[in-house]
Amino acid sequence: MPPRLQTLVLESVLDPADRLKQVAAEATRLIGKWDGSAAARLLAPGADTSATRLGFAHVAMNQGPCAMGKPMKSDGTSSATFRLTCQRGTADLAVKLDPATGRVAEMSVSTVDGSSRCPL
Repeated sequence: MPPRLQTLVLESVLDPADRLKQVAAEATRLIGKWDGSAAARLLAPGADTSATRLGFAHVAMNQGPCAMGKPMKSDGTSSATFRLTCQRGTADLAVKLDPATGRVAEMSVSTVDGSSRCPL
């Protein structure tokens, strides 16, 4: 009889720096209610604000308002992925900071597989 445990993957997650947590919290608020001024302060120069707004709008439509949860991945200083608990499902928010400015160089949000979709 084959062993019951076929694969085991252990991943450690460093505690994200305070700046990463602040950025993720602000981004989570932007998913619920877009604020162009807040986004401009958050995103590094040259970041694609339109794509960020569109991605956040899709998650808001599909999932509803979200609350930031625990980090799923983190290098501790410049990048992290946070699990979001939303009204109608779950999403992941990935953030990468520009080390020179401390502002967001890359950010994406995606619905977690198996999570509910737009109720329309």
